[in-house]
Amino acid sequence: MAWMVRASLSRLIAAAAITVAAAGSLTAGGRLDVVAKFQQPSLELDVATYIDPEIEMPVGKVGMLGFASGSVRNSFALRGGEWGALIDLWGKAARMQSRNWRTVGTLTEKGGGDVARLTILAGTGVKIVVMSAKGPGMSYVIAKTDMPRFAAAIKQVKDVLASDAPAR
Repeated sequence: MAWMVRASLSRLIAAAAITVAAAGSLTAGGRLDVVAKFQQPSLELDVATYIDPEIEMPVGKVGMLGFASGSVRNSFALRGGEWGALIDLWGKAARMQSRNWRTVGTLTEKGGGDVARLTILAGTGVKIVVMSAKGPGMSYVIAKTDMPRFAAAIKQVKDVLASDAPAR
């Protein structure tokens, strides 16, 4: 049974990564909703949810961070119970602002295959770094002015993941 859940999650993460890479197009089985977009001149960070009604809940729902720079893309996905760890690291990083970058913590995707690792750093803003075999390492700095909007976006994702409601 556990291998079925891991296999389903792996398919879901792969499908979601492909969906983010396609800049918002949907895969046949699920729905991607971008909650917030953060943009710098050549870099974008999307906060999103991916819900696949064909996969049993809660495995069929993930929160995602999608990174893009031109055609280069990477993503990081967590299920509902794991998304709280991202919010905790975010809160700690927001409180640790300083002139120098300091690592706050890391998270690792749960699932099989090409799992990604997310590192959060505090400094003059919050830096989010994704590393994985499925794409190049990428980072995005959330400026102090964007920190309240990012906090609201990841909380909104947590609320969607915690709800029993199906995709809209």
